[in-house]
Amino acid sequence: MTPECRDHSALGAHSVNLAIGLTELYQADGQPEALQESLSILDQVVADGADSDVGLRVRALSAHAAAAVPAAVVAGDVRGLDLAVERYRSAAALCLGPDAPAATRLRYLTYLTNLADVLRQRHQHTGGRHDLDESVTFMEDVVARTSEGDPDLPRRQAVLASLLSMGDLDLDRAMCLFALAYSDTATADPRRASILTNLEHAHVVRHEQEGGWADLRRGLAAHRPVVLPERPRCRPGSRP
Repeated sequence: MTPECRDHSALGAHSVNLAIGLTELYQADGQPEALQESLSILDQVVADGADSDVGLRVRALSAHAAAAVPAAVVAGDVRGLDLAVERYRSAAALCLGPDAPAATRLRYLTYLTNLADVLRQRHQHTGGRHDLDESVTFMEDVVARTSEGDPDLPRRQAVLASLLSMGDLDLDRAMCLFALAYSDTATADPRRASILTNLEHAHVVRHEQEGGWADLRRGLAAHRPVVLPERPRCRPGSRP
């Protein structure tokens, strides 16, 4: 890398770090000026290319997406979500490219998870079924690539379960994933309670669809302290 390229990369890295800090400032204090400044900086960094530094370009793309999502919510403009989807797609694709450094490759599942989440949000705004289907596909890939025992696995299973619950795509599978995520989430983790609530709500929904009293009783248990007796096993066609 030439000295000019090194200088350009250093300036780009500084700009991306500044933009990320501004986005975090907005998230902490709700200052719209900070968010707009972050977007302006990242617009320029992404436009400049930084193609010689794949790691920097991936960080810039993902930071741009992360700033575009709250900007879309504030403006009530779905085009911000379109931008975030495009940026996360590009970041994820570059992570698998031959020139991606090892540290960048390790972020692939994170960017794919973020992409799935933005697609979910866009589905909720537009009702587009394709976005929901694609979000499920990406999260299935994320869960499949996450090894057993990985501390991120329960959270990713819960995300996939939530997607499968939307529109009742596959309630049985969603419930099985919720049960696995609940069982494998540490007792002190505050997310454990919300996973259980989602599981019990799915039981209520299935009761409304099929009339099973066991589902209703389990759904009512959401209002009482509940401990699953053992780690459930998810098999094709099994029903929790």
